[in-house]
Amino acid sequence: MIKSNRRKSTRETRRKSIKEYNSNDFDRNKFSPMLAHNYDGRDPTGYFLSEKLDGYRALFYNGNKPQLFSRNNKDFIAPKWFMDNISNNIPKGTLLDGELFIKRGDFAGMGIVRKKVPVDSEWKKIKYMVFDLPLVNKPFIERYDILKKILKGIENVDLVNHIKINNLEHFNDLHKKWTKEGGEGSMLRDGNSYYENKRSRSLLKVKDYFDDEVIIEDIQFGTGKNSDVMGHLIVRWASHSKNPYKGTFDVGSGFTDEQRRNWRNLFKPRKMVTIKYFEVQKSGKPRFPIFQNIYNKI
Repeated sequence: MIKSNRRKSTRETRRKSIKEYNSNDFDRNKFSPMLAHNYDGRDPTGYFLSEKLDGYRALFYNGNKPQLFSRNNKDFIAPKWFMDNISNNIPKGTLLDGELFIKRGDFAGMGIVRKKVPVDSEWKKIKYMVFDLPLVNKPFIERYDILKKILKGIENVDLVNHIKINNLEHFNDLHKKWTKEGGEGSMLRDGNSYYENKRSRSLLKVKDYFDDEVIIEDIQFGTGKNSDVMGHLIVRWASHSKNPYKGTFDVGSGFTDEQRRNWRNLFKPRKMVTIKYFEVQKSGKPRFPIFQNIYNKI
């Protein structure tokens, strides 16, 4: 009985903490998530820094029927227990913004969340990492404080840790630490900023590598015993890329052994994939292009 009362009290506290900021008439078809610009070199002192997670952006709306959907308004089909864990522990009308995530360097494993029939045991690996409350009309620092109150003790849900930056050295040390440990990069947020339904200058993406989409033109195979195994892709920039170079170039690293063996299904001509690279050379080709993932617009 004591345990039950404690649970009820915790839920009441969560409800009261953001009740007045929720929306019972939220229409996801009219909603646009806040997107980041690339870091522009500004002084980061006073901003909040978090690790950039290598997963799928996901929004959770706790309406009459809970909804989990992508930045492009596509549904993620999650097990009922996963949805209930969240919906039963946050106030009705709450909209969460976050990332479905497994661990650093395991974007390939995120195929779990794209399945039309979810597998319970696979979804046990998924964490919903929450970083914002889009419907709360308050500065980020206050939205973050509210999240700390409502996301305690929810299975498979965590709050993304944000660290207030003291100076440029503090910023560089944290960013380098995360990327050295295998993180994709970091995100810089203005603590006084409000949630914007567009690409915002108050949210900045900090990466050591750039990324962009390319179109597969052909495949180069290995030699000898590897003659049936993909060696590298021959690609060109996708039409929406800002890179003007029209020729082809090779992408030969970043693939798993399984991906190289399964090239027939994965890397068909005209398919789009995402690569990361250090910089664009004067020739228009990327320096050190690395395969990142097969492009999925979800």
